[in-house]
Amino acid sequence: MRKLIKEDMHIHTTASDGEYSPVKMYEKVKDTKQIKTFAITDHDTVVGAKEVLKYLFKYPDDEINYIPGIEITASVFPQKFKIEKQRLHILGYEFDLNSELINEISSKRKEIDFLAVEKQLYELRKLFGISFKESEIEKIYKKNNFGRVDIAKLLLYNGYVSSINEAFDKYLITTHEIVRDTLPKIYDSEVIEAIKKSGGYVSLAHATSLRLKLEQLNEYIKYLKQMGLDSIEVYHSHHKRSFSKELLNITKEQELLISGGSDYHGPVIKPKIQLGLEKGSGKVKELTLAHHILERRNNLRKEQ
Repeated sequence: MRKLIKEDMHIHTTASDGEYSPVKMYEKVKDTKQIKTFAITDHDTVVGAKEVLKYLFKYPDDEINYIPGIEITASVFPQKFKIEKQRLHILGYEFDLNSELINEISSKRKEIDFLAVEKQLYELRKLFGISFKESEIEKIYKKNNFGRVDIAKLLLYNGYVSSINEAFDKYLITTHEIVRDTLPKIYDSEVIEAIKKSGGYVSLAHATSLRLKLEQLNEYIKYLKQMGLDSIEVYHSHHKRSFSKELLNITKEQELLISGGSDYHGPVIKPKIQLGLEKGSGKVKELTLAHHILERRNNLRKEQ
């Protein structure tokens, strides 16, 4: 049996590109009997986060802590930060789930995603002669959140590829590179401001994806902190132990909170990522962000 740390602050459901419904995801977390605090962080939507909250209001669980969240894709500004693809993912936690600011960003992201899917479907037809049934495409647009993973699924189900990873490697990286710079942008500062004004905590997701050298990463994190960054996702399924150690040093030097999450989607979408983070050997991983959020929550309850 895998030995897991007690928090997983980065989990996806069918509300975005995960494979399990929000309630089923809660049940899977509970079945580990090790994860005691978890967060639903679907891409650009709070639908899944709300569904779990509603379920736990009806069926309270004293053995597990739930923190609603979101993962928002943002563009990098200014351009001096030479970040891979000039975009990043920002995690928000414990904010007002009915916030107009968050809803506006979610709506804008959905418009951008719609354009991105349309343009990439066009490029698939143009470059590779690949097209899909209108009924298949319409199902994508009816979802709360959609994107390249949904196109990848169509490629898989229609026999063009044998896996989601192959769909990206063979087709979708190419189409994305073509359409990326033609799409509207939501910048990192906008996302952070929206989460903070909605009462939430802001964390930088999987910093390894930024492809920055350590010195540059340190500078960018300083910039994000000035805008309101609270935490860094130090531990992530794609982080090597050495990289997590460097991130931990940066986090402590800049007096930020420590977070970590699996980024679990399910066995088909991301087959190499399992629910929960391994304890590993050596020093115990301490996720101070989760503790800070729960402590603030308890203090607010006492004041009421």
